[in-house]
Amino acid sequence: MLMPPFDGDRMRAYGQTICHLTEGIFSQLTPGTTFSARNVVQNISIEVILKVVFAIHEGERFQKLKQLMTELMDSFASPLVSSLLFFQFLRKDLGAWSPWGYFHRLQQQIDQLLYAEIRERRSQYDPSGKDIFTLLMSARDENGEEMSDQELHDES
Repeated sequence: MLMPPFDGDRMRAYGQTICHLTEGIFSQLTPGTTFSARNVVQNISIEVILKVVFAIHEGERFQKLKQLMTELMDSFASPLVSSLLFFQFLRKDLGAWSPWGYFHRLQQQIDQLLYAEIRERRSQYDPSGKDIFTLLMSARDENGEEMSDQELHDES
C-alpha cells in the first residue's frame, strides 16, 4: 500500500531535508561549549516529525506540538520514570501529578492536535504535498479504500 510513494528520489529528498534540519540545529551550538547530546537529538527528532512527516512548519499547532512532544520526551529522561514503559504494574493513572497520569495526559493532548491536523488536512487535501503524511493520505488498499483517521494517526 505504501511502497509506490516511497521511491528512491523521495527518500533521498527526505534525507536531504533531515540533513538540513540537523545542520540548522547544530549551527545553534556554540563551539567549545558542552551540550546535552540527548537534547540535541531530541530537537532533531521533533523537527523531523513535525516538518518531514507532517509538513507543519509554523503556527500555533506547530508550537503546541513541539512543546508537548518535548515535555513528553523530557518526562522519560529519568530512568525511574522511563521504567513506567517496561513494567505494567507501574502504569497507574493516579491523576495529573502521577508520572503515568502526566504521561497519559500529554499523550492525549498530542493526539487531539494530531487528529485536528488529520481533519484539517482531509478537508483541504492537496495531493501534491511531498511530506510523508500526504503520502499516507494518498495510499489506498486493494479495494481503493483510504486509511481511517486512526490508521493515519497510528502510521504517522
